[in-house]
Amino acid sequence: MKNHHLILAACAVALTTTAIGQSLLTTPPETSEQIAARQVLAAPAQTRDVILGQLNDAFSRLWDHPNPQGVLDQIGTKGAALFAINTQFATVLQTLLTQEGDTEALAKFQAILAKIPPHTINQDGTVTINPPEPTPTPDP
Repeated sequence: MKNHHLILAACAVALTTTAIGQSLLTTPPETSEQIAARQVLAAPAQTRDVILGQLNDAFSRLWDHPNPQGVLDQIGTKGAALFAINTQFATVLQTLLTQEGDTEALAKFQAILAKIPPHTINQDGTVTINPPEPTPTPDP
């Protein structure tokens, strides 16, 4: 029985290799216009992936750090500008993912945003993580 499976697998590989070889021989090479069009069409997805990756990396470095407030303190008065640009990137990315209907990437994006705790952007540009809301204790 094992030999039977090996023979079938070998036949499948041979047929696939033959089909690929024939495809390479019969498919004309792309013109420079076709190559350029393919690259232009790929650019939005590549840009989306870069922005999503960079936001994930930056947010992970900040919000997964053992002391995120310490990181924010080191960022100092540049915090407001940093949060403003990340908000703009997030808005563009949210719009792009929604327009594309890319539910998988939207879920990844929402997971990144979920890392952000409630915070305050202060007048001087610094950012402060808000203390957790007290949990009400039930009356006895």
